[in-house]
Amino acid sequence: MTTTGKTPRNTAKKTEETPCEYQAPESIEAVQELLRGQDYISDRALAVPIFLAMKLQRPLFLEGEAGVGKTEIARALANGLGTKLIRLQCYEGLDINQAVYEWNHTRQV
Repeated sequence: MTTTGKTPRNTAKKTEETPCEYQAPESIEAVQELLRGQDYISDRALAVPIFLAMKLQRPLFLEGEAGVGKTEIARALANGLGTKLIRLQCYEGLDINQAVYEWNHTRQV
């Protein structure tokens, strides 16, 4: 607590309930090296948007058919950065409010 009686926002202890912080790679090549360390080989076309999303602290939306590797790239990034992967299973009819504010455990399993 501060002298004003308020708890500073950025002093949360790192737990499973709080977001993890990570050091963004310094270059596109560093992203490729990070992924390579997780046995994931990426080309520059994939490393560029990952680098930009991390550097700008913005989300990265991956889309594609089932089985193309969307979850695998997320796992490789999470492992390489030492963070926890929180996976959202998308399905027909899922809207932004359900994805962000509601958690249907049965649909996520």
